[in-house]
Amino acid sequence: WDPSVAADSDSRFWIAWTSYRDDDYDVFLKCADGADAKERRLSARGEYDLHPWGAADESGGVWVAWDSLRLKHHADSGRSTITGANLEDDSEEDHGQRRLETSIRLVCLENGKLFSLPGTDSALAPPEGYRLAHTALPKISFAPDGTLWVAFRALGHAEGGKEKGRGKVK
Repeated sequence: WDPSVAADSDSRFWIAWTSYRDDDYDVFLKCADGADAKERRLSARGEYDLHPWGAADESGGVWVAWDSLRLKHHADSGRSTITGANLEDDSEEDHGQRRLETSIRLVCLENGKLFSLPGTDSALAPPEGYRLAHTALPKISFAPDGTLWVAFRALGHAEGGKEKGRGKVK
């Protein structure tokens, strides 16, 4: 689900996608070039990892960002939901969102090694007065000077409207 394609400086195409396997949604990355066609899981088990987006930098690194969710009390027979749509009595003002722990994950695969930047979680937090949901839909791109830009959607608390947030990671 949610495939994303990025072309690197060697004209190889990298595909990132979400897959449901072993009762878990995870993000995977694979090079379309047969020489390095090894599939790699980028996300941790136990979280809902959705909506990947990839981009390649000039030095050969392939970057992927995605929505990551942890749903409290999921699978313990309690009331839990990502959207609130399946609650019989949806009287909660936040439609079940209090049980969601959401973040945007960002990793880089370079020379066969997977890494993340320190401070990414705080750099990709929504602005004050806004919150992430399961639909931040992060998009990444590189500026001509090599700066990595991450744009994402955040929800406003006060007015309930959707606004765009952005983070700059160097």
